[in-house]
Amino acid sequence: MSIPLRIDIREGLNRPDDFIQNDGSIYIEQDFVISRNNDGTVLSKYSDDNWDFSPYKSNIRQNHMLNFEYIDNENRDIVKELMFHRLVVGGGTNGSLLSVATIVNIFLSCLRPLANFSNKLNVNTITVLENDKFIQKYIKEECIDTARTYTFRSLLEVLNRTSNEKLGIKYRHNENIIKQLIFLYAKQATKYKQHPVIPSRIYSEYITVSWKIVNGALKHQKSISNLIEYRLIHFTKETKKYSTRYKMNLFWKKWKKLIGESSIKILCNELNLEYSSDFKWFVSFLSSIQKTCLDLIGIYTGMRIGEALTLNSDCYKTRTFNGSKVSYLEGMTHKYQGRNVSAKWVTTSEIEKAIKLLNVINTAVSKYFKCDLSECRLILSTVILEKIDQRPKTIDELNKKKTSLAKNNKLLPLYNNCEIKEQDLLELEEIEFNHDWRNDSKYQIGLIWTLTHHQFRRSLAVYALRSGKVSIGALQGQLKHLLREVTLYYGKGSLRAKLLFGEDSLSNKHISKYMEDILPEIDTINLLSTTVFSDEKLFGAHGVHVERNIIPRIQSGEITIVEFRKQTIKNMKNGSIAFKSTPLGGCVSIERCDKRMLRQVTACIACTGSVIVESKLNRVIQLQEKFINELEKDSIEYRTEHKELIKLKDARNKLIKGDTNE
Repeated sequence: MSIPLRIDIREGLNRPDDFIQNDGSIYIEQDFVISRNNDGTVLSKYSDDNWDFSPYKSNIRQNHMLNFEYIDNENRDIVKELMFHRLVVGGGTNGSLLSVATIVNIFLSCLRPLANFSNKLNVNTITVLENDKFIQKYIKEECIDTARTYTFRSLLEVLNRTSNEKLGIKYRHNENIIKQLIFLYAKQATKYKQHPVIPSRIYSEYITVSWKIVNGALKHQKSISNLIEYRLIHFTKETKKYSTRYKMNLFWKKWKKLIGESSIKILCNELNLEYSSDFKWFVSFLSSIQKTCLDLIGIYTGMRIGEALTLNSDCYKTRTFNGSKVSYLEGMTHKYQGRNVSAKWVTTSEIEKAIKLLNVINTAVSKYFKCDLSECRLILSTVILEKIDQRPKTIDELNKKKTSLAKNNKLLPLYNNCEIKEQDLLELEEIEFNHDWRNDSKYQIGLIWTLTHHQFRRSLAVYALRSGKVSIGALQGQLKHLLREVTLYYGKGSLRAKLLFGEDSLSNKHISKYMEDILPEIDTINLLSTTVFSDEKLFGAHGVHVERNIIPRIQSGEITIVEFRKQTIKNMKNGSIAFKSTPLGGCVSIERCDKRMLRQVTACIACTGSVIVESKLNRVIQLQEKFINELEKDSIEYRTEHKELIKLKDARNKLIKGDTNE
């Protein structure tokens, strides 16, 4: 029987050999082809001690090697056979295709640690898998993170589904051990579980659509206001003397006339939305608008949903600070358990439009309760528009009502362009490469990205901290001012925010603290994307170090990206390394640099912490040439900048064209 290997291979690429299974046992020919180049030539055979899956990987810098040389001779053949068996049976109970990332993860997180553990005990891997005491010892000593725990449990499950005769392993399945691994994984996962960053393309698309909704609704705010007021005020007055049944008949008749004469239908046409004259549809439509505004508040402030729901209608404030106008929202947060305290969030003036739209609803409500608008919560429950006999009696009672936002979101069809594409997965893999995005059912290409409010908080923090490092397309235009403000006020211990709002204004749950906590992680991402994940050859002292000493070890499988990332984050936290983006690439020096303030870019060339990227060096040279062409040739400034240009060109000739570091 011919069995194709369960490897996820793009159409058009040359596949490995098919496995021929005759008598039910697994016997692999030594010249069995594990991988082929794009031209069809053999890249790796079973007998090789390095299996190279580079033609099948999705990311150019992704680890693609299984290096069996690091496994002792006694266990090497056993690990090869176990790895090959996984390639035959695939992943999960249904034998799903394995990506290169998953294959490498199985090898590095399970099979290699298992072989090394066996070697320490002076037994072979088969002996360990046949003995429950050894398995328990392995779990205790080696299952130190989710990757190792998950892959080892997966191995045991595969062995349970495979007859002992096939692999020659007398494995006895122990359900208690499986339960132990499930419990351990759940415990470990709580440490690492966090909301994903929204890919910048989807983030940008969502913001664009959300503002289209807000701006469109503001154009028709009079119609929205009139319809709410009719339901709350005029309908109640007009029908006081009639029976309940007659009231409802009268209401539906008048309602259909009013909504038909309003501009709501025009708004729906402008937004390409399905229109209905049904009152329940209108209530759901209002709730959907509230949800859009709430999301924009999350996007433009980083507030938790619980914090956003504490905002009052007059929450938008401005203040002049150091000669500049600063916009912020004022609300409440839980600084200590059971106690609300005032809190403030820096934002941009654009968010005032979302506040204004929400207050179209709230103004009608304040008229009904005959209270001041400032007494209304910004986002009120739409229960006020529903059954008259169930209406809250006071504004305080309504403010306490739980909001049930957009369970049937009428605006969701507008977000169809927020479907996941290949470029989104590549971006996610760069930011959080310890997550197997391609095998996560929630993040498959073609699915609509499921947004949660906390994703806005994490995305704002990550993009604000990375805004000086990466180009994020349209997002840069939409959030440029906000990212600058957030970084300015919440960076470096939030010193500016404390001066603006007061020393005790930022709680331990504020986004500023969250940004402070994840800064080492973001600096590590920036460092890795500039070095390890770069498609270009690196120059400069640290760049050459990475090229010669780090990248080869990762590609050979000696260390994993995850292990290198963890160590780098640890080094960032203890202050033994830092990372700053520079015009030429980056710098890992922990020393304060006064050259950047003086625009002495050439100082980076001789710096021991420099990472120089050829394309960036060329870009700086082009800009420098353009700059000096605009200067008077007899001026001191021209002569100074011209010297800088010569130094940059000399550096390019020496570092790159001459490559004197070789």
